[in-house]
Amino acid sequence: MLLYRLWNYLRGYVIIYIENISHEKIINLFKRKNITVWDVKRKNKGIQLIIESKSYNKEKELIINTGAIVIKKCGLLFSLSKLKRRKGFTLGIALLVVCVLYFCSFIWNIEIIGNESITNNQIIDALEQNNITVPLNINKINDAYIENILYENFESLKFAEVYIEGTNLLVYLKEKKKIDYFVEDNYPSNIIAKKDAVINKIIVKNGEKLVKEGDVVVKGQTLINGVVESQTGEKYLVHSDGIVFGQTYYNLILKEEKVQNISLKTDKKKSTYYLCFNEKKYKIYDSKSKPKEYIKESKTIHIPVLSSLFRICLFKDEYYQTEIKTVNVDKTYIKNKLTIKLYEELYKYCGDNSSILQNNIEFCEDETYFFLKAKVEMLERIGETARINDIEEE
Repeated sequence: MLLYRLWNYLRGYVIIYIENISHEKIINLFKRKNITVWDVKRKNKGIQLIIESKSYNKEKELIINTGAIVIKKCGLLFSLSKLKRRKGFTLGIALLVVCVLYFCSFIWNIEIIGNESITNNQIIDALEQNNITVPLNINKINDAYIENILYENFESLKFAEVYIEGTNLLVYLKEKKKIDYFVEDNYPSNIIAKKDAVINKIIVKNGEKLVKEGDVVVKGQTLINGVVESQTGEKYLVHSDGIVFGQTYYNLILKEEKVQNISLKTDKKKSTYYLCFNEKKYKIYDSKSKPKEYIKESKTIHIPVLSSLFRICLFKDEYYQTEIKTVNVDKTYIKNKLTIKLYEELYKYCGDNSSILQNNIEFCEDETYFFLKAKVEMLERIGETARINDIEEE
């Protein structure tokens, strides 16, 4: 019922009163002329009924000739028609709507959440140096670009995330906590070498240092002893603590075939379209059958006016069918691939707290393979804690 009344309001209607004895003849006349009539009821000596605004405008002369009196004109169209006499008011409302939509497409405030040691002014200054100042057009905001700026300027950040909320740019930060080094005295331990190396630097916080810079050590050798002798000559056990950096050496040989099977995309493709609004995607068209083997490509389609005002755009995924071809791989491509693979292997061996001191990389080939031969000198932390189980007392 509510939807029916709303629909009638949108299309408009006219309430009329007819004081005529021949009510049935008038209603039949309206029916022959295809005049839509409803809600007919008696009132005083006549009848009151409702006519659709479209029918009223079309057969206005006929309706008036029947002696009908217009009681009220209702609906959106009649309400808007009154604004024709108030052009200044109408123009002002239209201008206000345009201004609101335009100004809502800008960021007017940057709100920073989660920072502790880093001040808001420092963050704002870093953003301004990279031309990120308010007001800023929402469509020109690249979240990943802003996050990279924060990471580059503040090494103490653990993570940074940027969101848009209305006309505010929210910057969520979390800083790295400084580690307070302390000595765990709950069990005795030594620090031993976890690989062969040449000692580069050793920092002892607890325990007795057994090696010095320049010494060659082997895997399992004790570097910091957990048995400490007091001034009185008495020995006791402690939990060793310290940092040991060592120079390590790696000889790696990597290879790739010259002839490889590569998936290449063809002209056959299937597409899927999404409507993106308020950072959410709604699927509007989908290809029912996608290729079994495909290469996916995505792109954003901006809609004039709507994209800038309401952040509405189309997102398209294209699935290209692939075919396997045997090709001779480009030598430069293989060199780059093997170089990346080399650093991945070194990362597996050495971890985060390491750096390359020197490297000697050689590329060669035979009839079947390309080879990368590398001799790499690394600087890394080589100490690890080992529990002392049994100690004989003198």
